[in-house]
Amino acid sequence: MAKKIKDDAGNTYVQKKPFYKRFWFWILVVVLIFIGFGSLGNRNGSSSSTSSPNNSSSKINKASFDKIKISESDGTSKEEVEKIFGKKPSTSSSQSIQGIQAEECVWTGTSLGSTVTVGFSNGHAISKGITGLPGSKKITSSQYEAIQNGMSKDEVIQKLGNPSGKTYSSIAGQSSEMLMYDGKGDIGSNMTITIINDSVSGKSQTGMEN
Repeated sequence: MAKKIKDDAGNTYVQKKPFYKRFWFWILVVVLIFIGFGSLGNRNGSSSSTSSPNNSSSKINKASFDKIKISESDGTSKEEVEKIFGKKPSTSSSQSIQGIQAEECVWTGTSLGSTVTVGFSNGHAISKGITGLPGSKKITSSQYEAIQNGMSKDEVIQKLGNPSGKTYSSIAGQSSEMLMYDGKGDIGSNMTITIINDSVSGKSQTGMEN
């Protein structure tokens, strides 16, 4: 709750809680860990990981992926995701940060490089990602340069076509999405476009050429 303070002149101000003490900040930390900023290890919490046999993967596809709801309050539970995919995750890892219980689960599909990753916080899905989507084309550095902040997601798709991978997250009422494309150039060349509230807010690339 915000704290009211009064100065020497009798004026009243509202002292807001520091951002690092707010619940949504630690949710964001969890999402960044799962998206790829690395593990905090045991320095700020505890972690563990497990793996399970890879059974039938016929349900690991975009149609099933789209059924997963992400939300801090009522996102799809891990048990419900397992029912959607028809099996337990291939691998999983867990984190405990500032009282927030978080888990990342990965389901492996049938096509080369096809995976679905779901991040859970306190029992609800708050992020999800999929790779190995069919129908994507390799993007050149010129096409990368043509993408500008402020463009809509539809404009990006019109210019570049469908991405090879996507990630979604929902934190503090703000939705974000990352579109991933394979690039022309060295092995592993790629580009990533960040979409916040349906508008391009950033981009990055590695090893792309024309």
